[in-house]
Amino acid sequence: MFFKKTKKGNRQKGQVMILTVIFLGSAFMLMSALVALLVFYQFKQANDYSNTTISLYAADAALEKLIYKFFNTSDFLFPNCFNNPCIVNNLIDFDNDARADGKVQNFDNNQIKMTKITTTGFDRSQRTIRSLEIVFRVIPN
Repeated sequence: MFFKKTKKGNRQKGQVMILTVIFLGSAFMLMSALVALLVFYQFKQANDYSNTTISLYAADAALEKLIYKFFNTSDFLFPNCFNNPCIVNNLIDFDNDARADGKVQNFDNNQIKMTKITTTGFDRSQRTIRSLEIVFRVIPN
């Protein structure tokens, strides 16, 4: 009694609505899967303490080595590099398969001579990178 007899053409409106709901549901599921994947990779990268520590210590050790060379080696100062910008690259390998790249740059900035030492440490797989930098300013007497 409660059901009306309908024509054949009216049944297709329900099918379009079901297809729309399925399409929108699958689009939302795809977007949520992509968001979950991005969050997973962020958590994985944030919780990679051991590789972060290795790369940070490699950069620190390279920075200390280059500072030692800067203050204790006479030919490391490059006296004629202040007229021309000089960049010296140093690649340092460690026993734990970490490596560091150091760059020493001398430059003259508004009559103030400066030396910038930049080091970049890499972990074993070279996925985690940490950089340190220090600038020395030479004050004339």
